[in-house]
Amino acid sequence: MLDLHSLNDAPYPLSGKISPSLFELQHLKYLDLNGNNFHDDITKLRNLSKLQYLNLGYNYDLKCENLVWLSHLSLLSHLDLSCVNLSKAVDWVQSINNLPLLQEVRLFACILPDITTHPSLPFNSSVSLFMLDLSYNDISSSICGWLFNFSSSLVDVDLSSNQLKGLIPDSFGGMISLTNLCLSFNHLEGGLPKSFANVSHICVLLICLKTC
Repeated sequence: MLDLHSLNDAPYPLSGKISPSLFELQHLKYLDLNGNNFHDDITKLRNLSKLQYLNLGYNYDLKCENLVWLSHLSLLSHLDLSCVNLSKAVDWVQSINNLPLLQEVRLFACILPDITTHPSLPFNSSVSLFMLDLSYNDISSSICGWLFNFSSSLVDVDLSSNQLKGLIPDSFGGMISLTNLCLSFNHLEGGLPKSFANVSHICVLLICLKTC
């Protein structure tokens, strides 16, 4: 385990390039570098094949042109790349699908390419994803078709501040494990589908519709 995350408002976060010696820790299972100021190519992390927890969030200058390297981290259960620029990572959906043990994904404000760039999306049914944060990106309603593949496992979903448009899909009502759903600050309209009556465990529901 290696936890070097920066405390909130720390005046002197770690910065510079990540030490090459880190990439030699082949038995490392937990790595948290959240909130620092590293600028490096994170694809080098593919050597850490035993990683189960990876948090690189809020390192604004990290370089990441694709997420293919994640396929080498097949044991990952927690992934946080919040505020890392992923605008060129058109493979981000496929990369998530290829991680069978993944439970939590946080990709807040990553400038994610829209899912429409993926004409055909294979789905790995062994994925046990229960927490997904894709807020503050520019994702359109086409994300929903992929999202509903996880209808039996997802508990916490944040799609706020995206480009979701139109009516709220009925299929959200089939996500019977949901306890938290945030769809605010999109372009949704109409009312709640009747299918939401099936979501009996919901505790937090944030939706701002165009009609309100």
